[in-house]
Amino acid sequence: MPSTPPPRDANASNGRTRFTVRISDRLADYIDAAVRLGIYGSSSAEVARKFIENEVERLIRDGLIKITPPEA
Repeated sequence: MPSTPPPRDANASNGRTRFTVRISDRLADYIDAAVRLGIYGSSSAEVARKFIENEVERLIRDGLIKITPPEA
C-alpha cells in the first residue's frame, strides 16, 4: 500500500503553505549554482521558490494553467 504524504503545514507567520519536495541530485546542483550567483536568492529554499514561482507564472501566461477567480 503506497504511503500518503504528510499534510502540508500552514505557516501562520505569513499565510503561506510549506511543503517538501524531493529533487534529483542534478537539479540540486543547478540550484546550488544559482545560490552562488546570488541573483535568485541567498539559500537553496529561496532559489527553488523563485524558480517555482517563475515557472508557474510562465505556465499561466502561456495558457497551460488556467486560473479561475475564487468564488465569493
